[in-house]
Amino acid sequence: NKLRKLEAYKENWKNTNPLNYIKACKAVVKAGGWVFRMGDPSMTRIPKIPKVIDYAHHEIRSDWMDVFLGAKSVISTMKDSGGGSIINISSIAGLVGRPWSAYTASKGAVRLLTKSIAVQYGADGIRCNSVHPGIVNDNPMGELTLASFPDSEDELLADTPLGRFAVSKDIAMGVLYLASDESSYVTGTELVIDGGIYAK
Repeated sequence: NKLRKLEAYKENWKNTNPLNYIKACKAVVKAGGWVFRMGDPSMTRIPKIPKVIDYAHHEIRSDWMDVFLGAKSVISTMKDSGGGSIINISSIAGLVGRPWSAYTASKGAVRLLTKSIAVQYGADGIRCNSVHPGIVNDNPMGELTLASFPDSEDELLADTPLGRFAVSKDIAMGVLYLASDESSYVTGTELVIDGGIYAK
């Protein structure tokens, strides 16, 4: 019976409708396989199926598509003016695996988009780099980030070599460097501002 269900969903794998993809994954899991953990309680920021599709779309739109469209909107003018510096804000979640699949994937996509822009438009005098902050706790986004972690603040601090969270100025100074002529030979790379977490 389970094998018949798998056959029934076989064509769904070829269909681009994400709901059909989820049905196919469920069938595989029920038949004894393992595709992904839907509704994993450790993924505190991800709602359960089917809202997870909306969540994934939101993350891709806000964390990658907006960055892509932002770069696209300025490159032509930069080329005409002789170049410039594009700075994309990613996250340390774009460098290593984290328990938020859609967010991590979209931030990783920002990293590689940055490198592609640097390679494609370097001859036009356009530099492009990404900034990868750790936890910034002096703004509402930082509060949301802290709330999303299963670990306590003390545990997170213990995992940070510098022993403190970032403040917005820490990130701003890194962005200022990348925007300035002081970084005129820096392109296609990541500036990690995380208090040493990524070094571990």
